[in-house]
Amino acid sequence: MSELKARLTRSAQEALKYWNLDVAALELISRSENVVFKVTAKDGQAYALRIHRPGYNTREELQAELIWTDALNASGIATPAHVRTRNGEGYAKVSLEGSPHTHAVGMIEWVPGMLLYERIRTASDSEVDSFFHKLGALIARLHDQTERWQPPAGFTRRVWDANGLVGLDPLWGKFWEAPVLKSEESTLLFEVRAQLHKTLTDLEQNPETFGLIHADLHPRNVMIDGESLQAIDFDDCGFGWHYYDIAVAFNEFTGHPRTNALQESLLKGYRSVRPLAHAEVALPAFFMVRPLVSLGWISARPELASSKDIRPRIAPIIAAAERYLAG
Repeated sequence: MSELKARLTRSAQEALKYWNLDVAALELISRSENVVFKVTAKDGQAYALRIHRPGYNTREELQAELIWTDALNASGIATPAHVRTRNGEGYAKVSLEGSPHTHAVGMIEWVPGMLLYERIRTASDSEVDSFFHKLGALIARLHDQTERWQPPAGFTRRVWDANGLVGLDPLWGKFWEAPVLKSEESTLLFEVRAQLHKTLTDLEQNPETFGLIHADLHPRNVMIDGESLQAIDFDDCGFGWHYYDIAVAFNEFTGHPRTNALQESLLKGYRSVRPLAHAEVALPAFFMVRPLVSLGWISARPELASSKDIRPRIAPIIAAAERYLAG
């Protein structure tokens, strides 16, 4: 076991003291935005213990995530159920060895099945079309719920509006200042940022197109078990345009050989549940926004990817930006 893994495991063991669980096994699953452990109890029940990255979500924002996912479950849209501590709290606090920060720690029930992304990789064309149709319908059901639901007083989440996405100090970082960019690339991305900011600023915000969204519902954050899809990882949820959820869902497949067919399946699935007004006008902007904000996210986390890993992603982003500016 590496020293880092050993330190993370000791912190997870310390956090588990806040829950009434008879633990049989503890396994490190991922280290990305959050550190995630799979916890298996002696009765066979499995859970995900999430050690949250400090400085991203406040305690109030984490509590809002719990409130919304509880409301989704109550409405019949299955999400990972939160497990309260022995004192009835949604989250505990723990210190990581070598870190000056205190980390919030939460626990959710383990979701059975496999990631939709992995299932897509081995699926036939017709199956992939079906998966994207179902994903579009799932996103629409989430938007339906949030349009009907009234969050309680004090409900606080980030806002994925024009400033949050492509403002001068966006939520996921100044993508045009990514260290991997050449000078002319940085200039181009700053120019497209300005155009996108104007487009989004002029875009209407109403309950039909703007509300509480998942904001990271791509196929790596969707579990498939049998025929059903389930959204996971609500860490980035906030208030934003519905178009952004659709752009996020499709972003990794933009260069797919069947791009148009998959996009059509996603939109048909969405529209089988609720209308999507002005999509033809708005979606191109959000398809441009998503790779930009993703570049900002990964550039701010050098522990997750080196410049050598990021550089291959730049050429498609630059090409898309040139096309977008050309109209």
